[in-house]
Amino acid sequence: MTKKIPRIVLAINYVNYSDVKKKNWQKIAMDVLVKNSPSNVQLVTFNYKDDEVNVPQQFRVFKMLERNSQKTIGNTRPLPYVKDIFDFASQMNCDVFGYLNSDIMVHKEFFDVFDNYKKIDSYLFNRIDIADVSVATFNSKNFHIVWKDHPGFDGIFFRRKWWLINRKRFNDGLIVGEPEWDYYYNKVIRQSTGQIIKKRKLHHVYHNTIWNLTSNGAVNNRKINGAVA
Repeated sequence: MTKKIPRIVLAINYVNYSDVKKKNWQKIAMDVLVKNSPSNVQLVTFNYKDDEVNVPQQFRVFKMLERNSQKTIGNTRPLPYVKDIFDFASQMNCDVFGYLNSDIMVHKEFFDVFDNYKKIDSYLFNRIDIADVSVATFNSKNFHIVWKDHPGFDGIFFRRKWWLINRKRFNDGLIVGEPEWDYYYNKVIRQSTGQIIKKRKLHHVYHNTIWNLTSNGAVNNRKINGAVA
């Protein structure tokens, strides 16, 4: 019997960075995804209707996001809610779907982790921080590792059927791009299923990140995360 290849939706939230370096790192990451994604992977970005979105043609652009944390809670930035992204992705024709931060790179073998998708409910991915790369140097693995133990999760995926049954377990209020949304999802996933794969399979160009822990978005996420034991 031929093994069924999973249909995978890989979603990002494209950011129209004003910072030239961040814009370039995001472009390289998207080009890497285009280069390394097999034919069973659909690359998409979810954005607001007024966003300026400049992605490779292999990405499908969905300007479907409506909830904007700047408007809903007075956040410092117009950041979306992660559950909206998961919900929209889950409505697509797929077996597995997930979200990656838009500056994350993966090698071709990353997608092998989904081969046994019928038995796995969720996938939690950590990253390795590396020095500046091009698409070619990344794919040839000719790069310098700066930090190999980053604690957060820059990618979370779900088996679609499991998410549709269990989505109500997840708070609607977690905001992407603010601290601790990923820690919250990690905790709820671990409380909800034992069928999990956790791997350090992502790569990210290292740069100093200063989290604003006092923004309304950060306070919101930390409060929700703290409510989960």
